[in-house]
Amino acid sequence: MFGLAYGVFKQMTERPLRKVIVLGEEGCGKTTYLDACKHVFAGCERTEPDKIQPTVGLNVAKLALCGASVLLWDLGGRPALRAIWERYLDQADGVVFLIDATDLARFAQSKQTLKAVLARPALENRPLLVYVNKQDVQAAQIDAGGSDAAEHISLLQVSSVVRSVLGMHDDRPLLVLPCIATEELGVREGLEWIVSRIGMQIENGEVAPRDGHTGLEAADASNASPTNSGPTKRRTLPPSSTELTQASSGVQKQQANDAQPDGELSNTSMNQNTSTSRVLS
Repeated sequence: MFGLAYGVFKQMTERPLRKVIVLGEEGCGKTTYLDACKHVFAGCERTEPDKIQPTVGLNVAKLALCGASVLLWDLGGRPALRAIWERYLDQADGVVFLIDATDLARFAQSKQTLKAVLARPALENRPLLVYVNKQDVQAAQIDAGGSDAAEHISLLQVSSVVRSVLGMHDDRPLLVLPCIATEELGVREGLEWIVSRIGMQIENGEVAPRDGHTGLEAADASNASPTNSGPTKRRTLPPSSTELTQASSGVQKQQANDAQPDGELSNTSMNQNTSTSRVLS
């Protein structure tokens, strides 16, 4: 009887899990965006932009919004590190893709990357949120006379390119937004949109819900006890991610910050390690 009552209570109170993958070319602002999301939705202290290191591996945040528990995966954008993307793409409920508005030289590469990501059958009809990031830097460069608008990427350009990538028959939910991750412009509007869209799709039977895996279970199962007892637990990289360490030659042996036990709060340490921040039980 108690087990039945507990099961009903859990079903009524447990938030559904939504998994969102954050992608883009190296240096487009993914980790700064993740940091902004943690501040906006969980009240975590912001990390100074100049202290945020390029992601080598994975940063994770778990947040509460739109009645759901939202797992955000920020994956390193270096081409040599993209083998790890394979582990997470097929488990994602939605995709957030960032484009650096000041990086015209890599705009074509961003298009090809997005095209390859969306070509995966597992992501068919999954919502897509595209941010045109660093709008402040773009405006400052133009105002200072260091460059003109033709040297930067406009919202209209991005919308046109994304539509061409999707094609006529791809009618997945799509939103293209301007973004200033350092100032949190577009952060709340965009993330709430994609999470609510995911929920609507699942509720309407348009897509199947993913399983409850977070992508971190392999690390939990294959590692010994944490090397420290502080609020963010650090573990060595699991053997299943050997391709990451091979691709990152010259980088120190990777370590992963495991999520906190349920009910605890922590910040992600932004460094050249696979790191995890659980800000929601």
